[in-house]
Amino acid sequence: MTPTDYLTTAEVAKLLRISSSTAQRMAREGRLPAVKVGKLWRFPAQSTEIFLYKERQKIRRREREQAARDSGASVRNGLREFLKLAANIGYIEPRGGQA
Repeated sequence: MTPTDYLTTAEVAKLLRISSSTAQRMAREGRLPAVKVGKLWRFPAQSTEIFLYKERQKIRRREREQAARDSGASVRNGLREFLKLAANIGYIEPRGGQA
């Protein structure tokens, strides 16, 4: 393999949207494939693990965004139900003819 077949820690960190220290820790722990050259870590550019890690990040991000959208709707629905109940028992005045 030639030097261009490997990525630096900074390149991997940018690609995976993690810090350089996290990339180094993951390499040390064996969670990302890497070789140590002196004091520097080098990551295979065509590594399947790097690709899979990035894809898992995308999936987790989509799941978090969906959960945030779902919880926001549930809070709005809960508030709407609370206001209806409060209006029905006379605690507040109904708004705009709603009860």
